[in-house]
Parts: sequence; structure tokens; C-alpha cells
Amino acid sequence: MRGKLIGILLGASLVTFASASSARTVSPADMDRDLIEVTVPQLQRFYAEHKYTVTQVVQWYLARIKKYDGIYHAVETVMGKDALAMAGREDADMTAPHGPLWGVPIVIKANTSIAGQVTTDGWQGFTLAGHELIAPRDAPVVAKLRAAGAILIGHTNMPDFANSDESRSTSFGRTGNAYDVRFSPGGSSSGTVTSVSANMAMLGTGT
Repeated sequence: MRGKLIGILLGASLVTFASASSARTVSPADMDRDLIEVTVPQLQRFYAEHKYTVTQVVQWYLARIKKYDGIYHAVETVMGKDALAMAGREDADMTAPHGPLWGVPIVIKANTSIAGQVTTDGWQGFTLAGHELIAPRDAPVVAKLRAAGAILIGHTNMPDFANSDESRSTSFGRTGNAYDVRFSPGGSSSGTVTSVSANMAMLGTGT
């Protein structure tokens, strides 16, 4: 079950977006059809054909999180502002050489550091006001993903310290299975599994 919906398009039939070079009108139904279960080669073909901008695609995934994460509790920290800023930079530099994950929205497990973000590791103790575990730099895997052009859109839920095969954390609660929230997606990379399966991200990291 992988589906997407642009939040700012909810209830609208057509919306005009400003791209790096022009403005074009896209249909939410078209984006759903094209982006549900999309692969990296397919997405990059859409970019090459100027069918969608990176910003449009990132907005679509962020809206998907906004609509469904209240049900699944998969994405603990949404990094929408940073993701859209990065998408804008990529749109403005369409002719530059691109990495293999250019414009691909991706989520990162909450035990993997993203510079400036709280690394909860699933434990509420790392989120206490004034005592948050804020990463001073990116973990090596995150730095490599950025270098490849990926767009980081969020940190995903996980059981405390990855010390369980279940999907419940003290920092964010329980993550439900993308196909039936009554069940668990397993652990400890539960948030990433549900995020990708429910089309709230294209790819994600686990440990």
C-alpha cells in the first residue's frame, strides 16, 4: 500500500505550481497515479521530462505524512522546512550533474544522526526540554545520502534503543503496520518500514 497525496492540493482539482523555469498545472489524481509505488528510475524520468519539479514531489510526500501519520505514527520528526529548501535548491540547479538519488525523498531511522535534529533513539529521555540529544553533525550514511542528492524528510519511529522486535517507543508511541494498523510492522526499523510501505517516503534507512 503505497499512495501519495499533496496536502496543499486536498479538495482541489487543479493547482498551478511555480517550477524553476515555468509554471505548470498538475492534477492530484495524476500525481497519485504516477507516484504511488514509484521507483527511483521512474521518478528521475519524470524529472528529466520536466513533468514534476523536486519541490512538487517533496510537497506531495510531506502532505502524505500530514494526512496519514496520525494513524500510523511512523515519522517521529518531520523536516519539512529543510526538505523544501533542499528541493528548491535542486530545482534551481537542474542542469548540474546529479547524484544517483537526486530528488528522492527519504526517511532516516531515529537512531541515526541528522545534523541539528534531535536523535531520539526512540527514548523519551533524549527529548526532554533543555536536555535534547541534538546531533552536531550528520552520521556517515546520512552524509552519503545527501551527497547522492537525496532529500531528507524525516526521522522515523523505533523502539527504545532498537532493543525490541516490536514497534513501540517511549518517545513517540506505537507504529502500526501499513496494511492494518492493528498489527505491528515488526522492529526495530518499524517507522521506516511503515513510512515506505505507506508511501510517506520513497526510501528509508534501517539498522
